[in-house]
Amino acid sequence: MTMLFMGSGKLVRNYDVLMKYFEKLRELGVDTSSCYPTGSDVEEVKSLAERGEIKNLDDAVRFLVAKFRGRVNAVAAQQAVRDVMGIEVSPDAAVEYVAKLLALWTLEMCESMGLIKIVGAEKYLR
Repeated sequence: MTMLFMGSGKLVRNYDVLMKYFEKLRELGVDTSSCYPTGSDVEEVKSLAERGEIKNLDDAVRFLVAKFRGRVNAVAAQQAVRDVMGIEVSPDAAVEYVAKLLALWTLEMCESMGLIKIVGAEKYLR
């Protein structure tokens, strides 16, 4: 399995859609720097978890999906899903799917850095 930086595979079993998404962004001439999880995303998860505002994995995923949704390029997401999964989905569905993958990858990063402990991951494996 090909991994992304600090990805553990604990929440995302297959990173192919994300890798294709970043490839499509480059092909479209989009600056990818704003599309990756950032240090501030990671710090925000840590801070919210410490304050008890994120109580479980579902809370963390919901928070991060909402945060990433506005940063996902719909055209690149739709093309990535089509190319990797072989299905046509609406732009909104593609954005939601890529945002969720970004959220799960971010949580893997947080755990890799020792900031959080992921429990209940089985239902998120993709």
